[in-house]
Amino acid sequence: MNNLKLFKVLSDKSRLLILNSLLEESMVVERLASRLGLAISTVSFHLKKLEDSGLVTSKKDQYYKQYSVNREILDQTLSDLVTLDENPLMKDRDEAYRQKVIATFFSDGVCDQLPVQKKKRIIVLEEIAKAFESKKQYTENEVDKILKPYHHDHCTLRRDLVDYGFLSRNNGVYKKII
Repeated sequence: MNNLKLFKVLSDKSRLLILNSLLEESMVVERLASRLGLAISTVSFHLKKLEDSGLVTSKKDQYYKQYSVNREILDQTLSDLVTLDENPLMKDRDEAYRQKVIATFFSDGVCDQLPVQKKKRIIVLEEIAKAFESKKQYTENEVDKILKPYHHDHCTLRRDLVDYGFLSRNNGVYKKII
């Protein structure tokens, strides 16, 4: 189910009234129409939209269709519903942007200058943090030896790696966090 479509469907007052009635009990179109004071064709139109979105289900009961609320969807939390599915196109654009930043600020593995913009700086620091092994402890001198080839101001790099959460520092001992 697409959450954007779900919110679109929920943005109509008549559909909300129908859902509200169906929360009380399952009903047929004619009963919903008379209960809400709407035309049968209007209720049928809205029920089709609700059914297409998965909010409502129907089952044949003799000559009529009985409509019910899909509790599985309505019982979800708002935080579940506002989370969008990962868009592969967006992922590709993010990776292309990341590569562009790396190409702009690095030449032959050396960071020519540190970006001022936070978003770009994090990408550069992320790239430099790859030089550290996870779970290994480093002294300040060892950290400086790793950082010196990347940029002339290794002290700023070291401080930024700690400040931005790539390294932790405790009593002069550094560890990679990520």
